[in-house]
Parts: sequence; structure tokens; C-alpha cells
Amino acid sequence: MDEQYTIYIPKITSATILPNPIGINTSFLITVSVEDQAVVVGAAYFQSGEVYRGVNMAIQTVRAQVNGTWHTLTYNDGTQRWEATITAPGATSFNQPNGYYNVTVEATNTAGTQATADGSTIDGLQLVVKETVAPVIT
Repeated sequence: MDEQYTIYIPKITSATILPNPIGINTSFLITVSVEDQAVVVGAAYFQSGEVYRGVNMAIQTVRAQVNGTWHTLTYNDGTQRWEATITAPGATSFNQPNGYYNVTVEATNTAGTQATADGSTIDGLQLVVKETVAPVIT
């Protein structure tokens, strides 16, 4: 029987953006839940060097990309979530694919193993930005 090993990889389990929708250039709060998920692998994969050999790894960094700019999130002990206050883009999301900015979240543990999620995998990462002043038609 092949020897089994437990490794740990980050898993982004949920995310929210509040308020959403939001106005142009308005601050919003993004909160992200991340856990280090235990995965059992065979000896060949474990010994290949592609995974970290060791104990449960702590999540080290979580960042969010909004409209091409990366923002570092901070861990909140009270909520046990990663969060940051970010300013919405200066343009409406009306012309974006599917009508929203696709926010990407990346989590990295102390072993350097990464996980990513975005609006296609977690609905809470779909940022809708609306105009705050109605356009003038001339």
C-alpha cells in the first residue's frame, strides 16, 4: 500500500464586498475567509518536492486585485476574516464583462502555497460600480 501524507493548501471559502453596488470612487469593505485545508497525497507526489513537507501551515498573506491594482488584506481576530477598505474604481462597471469588476483574491500560506478565487468562483467578488451623478443628455 502506498504511503499517505497530509499536506496543507489554502482554500478561499467565502468573500463579501459591502456595500455592493457602490458609487464611483467610494470606499468599500472586502472581507475574505481563508482556511488551510488538509489534503492527503501519495508518497510519489509528496516526495516530488512540489508540496510542502511538514505540519499545518498558517495563512501568511491575502491580497485582492481590483481593476488591476493589488491591495493587501489584514487579519481581523474578532471576525476571523481577512479584510481591507478599498476605493472603488473611477468608472462605472456598466461596460465591464457581465456588468461588474471581477475582483481576484489570492491567499498564500507560510509554505508559499497559493490559492486564488474571483467573481467566477465566488459571487461575493463581483463588484458593481454605479454612477453617482446622472449623465447629462444634450
